[in-house]
Amino acid sequence: MATNPSAVSNIATVVSAAAAGATSGPASLISAIAELAKPLIDLIPDPQKKLEAQQHVADQQFALAQAQIAQQDTIIQATSSNVKSDPHMSGQRAYFCGGITSMLLFNYAMTPLLHALLRIDIAPLPIPASVLSIFAVIMLGFVGIPSALDMVQAVAGMPGESQVSVLGVKVGNKS
Repeated sequence: MATNPSAVSNIATVVSAAAAGATSGPASLISAIAELAKPLIDLIPDPQKKLEAQQHVADQQFALAQAQIAQQDTIIQATSSNVKSDPHMSGQRAYFCGGITSMLLFNYAMTPLLHALLRIDIAPLPIPASVLSIFAVIMLGFVGIPSALDMVQAVAGMPGESQVSVLGVKVGNKS
């Protein structure tokens, strides 16, 4: 069987593009597999075998996409359960956030309302910027160092290859 020089150069181009695409993410890995297989399948002379090879590549792409979706679902479920059931300082965090929220409501809702309706001049409560910063961090989802350690344990227990970095310390799992 004679090889087609243009097909071989096309394969080399696709292989280098697939290698570059594989480093940029899972979705590009799936498309890289298709791009890599296409010129190889074109080398098959028998139409029935060519069709079977195309079906096999499509099946492999589908299986890889399903595996990636299943892995993402596992990560999302583990993260959701970690955030929902934070056992560390949830009561204190709620008390602090409730207090700061009450102070903000008083400053920006009650004070102007009392001034407009009853002509009572009440000074807003002073809230230090550092306290507002802590409040913002908590309200944006910071769940604390103990919960980060729980997340590391959850990632380490996941099947497959996973890695997490907490405060510059990388923890990985290859199972």
